[in-house]
Amino acid sequence: MEKDIKREALRRYLKYFKVWFIIAGILAVITIGVAVVHLLTPKTVRGNSQDPTERVFDYADMLTDEEEQSLREYIAECEEKIQADIVIVTISESVEYDLQNPDLAEAFMRRKSAVPTGVQP
Repeated sequence: MEKDIKREALRRYLKYFKVWFIIAGILAVITIGVAVVHLLTPKTVRGNSQDPTERVFDYADMLTDEEEQSLREYIAECEEKIQADIVIVTISESVEYDLQNPDLAEAFMRRKSAVPTGVQP
């Protein structure tokens, strides 16, 4: 008798949550399938043919030769890890342009070609 009660309680429990068990099972199968496909997909090897030959451009002459070499080595390590190009540039002039401005290059060139006031060409 007690077995019958337990069996009936289990049957009602499963019937009550049947839809949720089906949904959870489908999601588990989809998740496992996506994980297997992800693991079996071959990883692409980085093949950048346009990578810069130099990674450190010290136009402001702020770094010593040893620091530049150290940065090159560190950049090489980081590029291997993240599979992206990294370039460091130092300049000695202020950059006060709005980065959202699409005419940034034109504004820069106008500023470079402008003659400062009070200076005779």
